[in-house]
Amino acid sequence: MDEELTQEEYEEETLFETRHHIIILVRPAIAMACLLLIMIVCATLLPSIYGAVGCISLLLLLACCIYLIREIIRYQQGNFVITDKRLFIHDQGVAREWLLDEIEGVDNLNHPRIPYPLSARQLRIRDSGGKTTSYSDIAQAEKLQQTTYNLIANQSSQPAIDI
Repeated sequence: MDEELTQEEYEEETLFETRHHIIILVRPAIAMACLLLIMIVCATLLPSIYGAVGCISLLLLLACCIYLIREIIRYQQGNFVITDKRLFIHDQGVAREWLLDEIEGVDNLNHPRIPYPLSARQLRIRDSGGKTTSYSDIAQAEKLQQTTYNLIANQSSQPAIDI
């Protein structure tokens, strides 16, 4: 009988699942395109100084490639899941999980300096211990926030059951 209760206790229903916004792949691609354009312009218009500029540009291009690879991995592995009992977040190789009663609040923020097409939503989670954790570039962050708030509100409005 105890095994059935334990198994039933862990059964959860996934209510919402999302991942990182595709915009995280656009930013490094824009940086690479701008850098390639600068390299072509310098090579065409200023061939005499292209040697020094070319070396610096190649290093920056390598950095942009590493940035793009990092963001591709982040996009493929990032996952944000809300169940009827927990919030799971896997981002940048780190998995975090909160029980719904451990979450004090979830805020959805805009990045103040970057316009929306280049910056997706940021999610900030405050747990009951006062610790704040932020995650950026989340697709459908508003729906994730709203689902979490609704579950927390429903959980807090349910009366406690005496056993």
